[in-house]
Amino acid sequence: AAVLLLATTAAAGWAITDPARAVRAFVSTLIVACPCALALAAPFALGSALRFLGQRRFFLKNADIIEQLARIDTIVFDKTGTLTKAGEIRYTGTPLAAGERRAVRAVAAHSTHPLSRSIAGPADEVWPEVTDFREEAGRGVQGRAGGHTVVLGSAGWLRDNGVAGAEQGTAVAVDGRYRGYYLPDPSYRTDLPDLIARLGTRFQLAVFSGDSDREAERLRGWFGPTADLRFQQQPGDKLEAVRQKQAAGASVLMLGDGLNDAGALRQAEVGVAVTDDISAFSPACDGILDAAQLGQLPALLAFARGTIRVIKICFALSIVYNVVGLSFAMRGLLSPLVSAVLMPLSSVSIVAFALLATRWVAKRST
Repeated sequence: AAVLLLATTAAAGWAITDPARAVRAFVSTLIVACPCALALAAPFALGSALRFLGQRRFFLKNADIIEQLARIDTIVFDKTGTLTKAGEIRYTGTPLAAGERRAVRAVAAHSTHPLSRSIAGPADEVWPEVTDFREEAGRGVQGRAGGHTVVLGSAGWLRDNGVAGAEQGTAVAVDGRYRGYYLPDPSYRTDLPDLIARLGTRFQLAVFSGDSDREAERLRGWFGPTADLRFQQQPGDKLEAVRQKQAAGASVLMLGDGLNDAGALRQAEVGVAVTDDISAFSPACDGILDAAQLGQLPALLAFARGTIRVIKICFALSIVYNVVGLSFAMRGLLSPLVSAVLMPLSSVSIVAFALLATRWVAKRST
């Protein structure tokens, strides 16, 4: 509408004194003011950014997520499977027979939760078929395997399934009897203190964990006195905590395992599943980050902000081009032929700038 109004105004201004110039001004204004450069800048810059992020094993659902990442001011971490990686896990309790151990491992292997996968361990033997499998996010799993009924999860999960006696850790019951519990030896990801220190200079940090607070002192030493550390958080608790931060004006990036944190991932402005297996499907998240690339998170967020700055510069250049071009076109000083040549040249130059500038930002961020 604005372009048509400008073209009509220019033509009307020249119609009485110079009808030929009026036609030239009308046509030239329509051509010069074509918003191709403005429309192409963002898609090309964001497309180039998606390609770069994919090369860094950070896969986003769509290009709009980059704009959301650029506005993040608060980062919330899950602990198990995000800050920690699969490590050794200790079993304490009544010894399990060989068939019972296979049944427990088989049922645990059906869950994508990092702790369950640690209990399952490598598939170095033939596991029995699992039937009647059921899982409740953040609480536990149950199923039948090898003639045994296995219930694995929190003490509350076992009580809800009619098993008493569980008090701590990831408890296990076989055939209706409580047998013991699993406790992981925390194995934090490499250079985690350095990662937290770099993020802490720009973002508000938080940890929402479903585990007990036995690691609270170590995490507090890394995250500092202002970080929001919460333990024994159920999935619903994490969701509500994210909502509270948003109500206080925060723009939240949630990093979790993609299953127990599904609600919080969906609620956050950006939800990213951190996984050692990037083929794992997590419909609740906006992106998947290879766990090995977690240390690159500050650089990836800086790249997102840099990409948005490139787009803004492209918009500014497009506007400058249009203002200069219109100042000549509306006075009838540009022929339609010259205008038709300048229009694609401006589009090509803006697109080239967007691609080159995005690549420069990528190199600078790494």
